[in-house]
Amino acid sequence: MPPVVRRGSVRFLLLLTALSTSIAFGGEPEWVTKRPILQEFYVGIGMARKDRPAAEYTEAARNVALNDIASQITVTVSSDVLRKVFEANERLEEEFQSRIRASTTADLEGVRLVDTYESREEYWVYLRLSRADYEARRAEKRNAAAAQSLDLYARGKRSEQEGKAGQALGLYVQAFGPIEKYLAEPLVVQSGDGSVYLVNDIYNSLRTLLDRIEVTAIDGEQSANVGRPLKKPLQVKAVLRDAMPSPAANLPFRFTFTRGAGECADRVQTDDDGIARCAVQKVTAPDRIQTVEARLDLEALAGGERASPIVRTVLSGVTPPVARFVLNVSGVDVFVDSDESMFGKPLQQKVIEPAVKSELGARNFAFVDDRSRASLAVIIRADARRGTEAYGLAFAFAGATVSVLDLETGREVFKGAVNDVKEGSDTFEKAAYKALDTVARRITGDVLPGLVDSVRK
Repeated sequence: MPPVVRRGSVRFLLLLTALSTSIAFGGEPEWVTKRPILQEFYVGIGMARKDRPAAEYTEAARNVALNDIASQITVTVSSDVLRKVFEANERLEEEFQSRIRASTTADLEGVRLVDTYESREEYWVYLRLSRADYEARRAEKRNAAAAQSLDLYARGKRSEQEGKAGQALGLYVQAFGPIEKYLAEPLVVQSGDGSVYLVNDIYNSLRTLLDRIEVTAIDGEQSANVGRPLKKPLQVKAVLRDAMPSPAANLPFRFTFTRGAGECADRVQTDDDGIARCAVQKVTAPDRIQTVEARLDLEALAGGERASPIVRTVLSGVTPPVARFVLNVSGVDVFVDSDESMFGKPLQQKVIEPAVKSELGARNFAFVDDRSRASLAVIIRADARRGTEAYGLAFAFAGATVSVLDLETGREVFKGAVNDVKEGSDTFEKAAYKALDTVARRITGDVLPGLVDSVRK
């Protein structure tokens, strides 16, 4: 009896090496040039170039042959559920077929080695799989998966009847997991209540329950400041509509900025009162109108990042309930403390402060005259000093530092400087103003972007 191929098996690689050694460089077998057509078997032919170590090219040829077999095991979408999903998005059907093929390749059992052949440059392998054996194994696995899925579905039904919406949704979503390889088929199983069209019934129960869940935003419009947390969390309330409406507990929600940006605990669950709370730690975008969406997170019910891509494809055809929030965003309230001097005397007409205010104002910062009303203090210290005279020109030097103090925490969150800028003119005063103007341009161009980033982080 020909040996059975086991994926990743050292015995298989040794066997191939032995076989190839016995036939190396012999006459080219017919199956290399003319593919065998056998009614009772799937045939897989694989070839790899001998441009790497023997263990690697023999494994590569085997994988090609296995993929060849898997490509012949077609998956016909006969499930009404998937047809509806794919009609809405053709790209999902391509992804689904690709994932099913990959799953089939990884799950092949009973593949047998028929022959190998190698020339000086190529290595070939001929594998075969009994169609009857494959279908028998597949039917056995499908039945076991269907039984596991039916159990989850039945438990979901009981939870829904008990008013446990979160638990029921989780069980419905999880019921797709065991049968993910068979979702394209109209699985029919028998239960105490009669026949269950498993894929359709799970999907329809999921959608029906989602339709009964009403989600509303509590205080759907709020004021906010750039770089600061919201004063109160965003809250959604989920209610299970029924003859006697009741809070829908244990529902996972995901909060995302759909316009603007911010930092928040994006995944939260509803409590016993059906309320999910999302604390926004900071609004980071300057947009004056920003929006946040709270969406029931079906993917979290399926296992989050661990959820099967195939199950995620099916869930993409379901529209979960959504609530939306509007944030009216103002700039950070800033108090400016500016001290600018020239030749040791305070400047009456400041140079750095107006440039800083103009740039920050364009970035949605707001200025207040009362330090107690501000969130941040921007502290500017600038001075210009005399240099020397040469060839009829007077030279002056100027520099400035800009620091930011968070008035709520007392912590310095930023500090930047431009130092020793030298300019010349026909008088020291003109040279000093010219140097301060250059400092102002460098402050606004090079320093303030870092200041803005540090405030919004």
